[in-house]
Amino acid sequence: MEQFGLSRTPVREALNRLAAEGLVEIRANRGVLVQSMNLAEVARFFDAYVASERLIGFFCRFSNPGFETDMTTIQERHDEAVRNDEFLEIVKTNSEFHMRIAAATENPYIERFSRRIHLAARRLVYFVYQTEAEETLYYEEQQSSILDEHGQVLKRIHMADRDGLVDVLTVHAKRFQHRVSRFIDSGRGAEFPVI
Repeated sequence: MEQFGLSRTPVREALNRLAAEGLVEIRANRGVLVQSMNLAEVARFFDAYVASERLIGFFCRFSNPGFETDMTTIQERHDEAVRNDEFLEIVKTNSEFHMRIAAATENPYIERFSRRIHLAARRLVYFVYQTEAEETLYYEEQQSSILDEHGQVLKRIHMADRDGLVDVLTVHAKRFQHRVSRFIDSGRGAEFPVI
């Protein structure tokens, strides 16, 4: 409040929003804590993450207004971020890519579930990039595969191929799971309780 010259109301509202999104825990008379994530929670997260990706693929409406055009535009921005190694923009546009599919379900319950899952995913991505930044070739291989999978998603949307879309989103989700598992296997897994 002091640093930004804000009153209590907008700060309280921001903290309540973060709590609603599962990113912080508000403890009565004890302050606010960043929600921790340990290894067991990461395993449960991936159960939900894979289910979420399959869910949005299964329920998206290919006829949703602007769906295919929006997806193509988002992917063009994602491609540019990858070319320029802009990690924050890569994470942002990747999340937008998946959230646009969730929006195409036209189901606010599915969309809210997917948004919460992707907020947690964005926390994990930090550790993935921290590890992969040290291995340029592996990082480049992963980004190339992700771009290819996003291309497959666009193709399935264009073809209105629901089964194919669910399949490629599942493969894509499992790639992320593998990348996080690789971070844990690198011996840095002890860092998870502090995120």
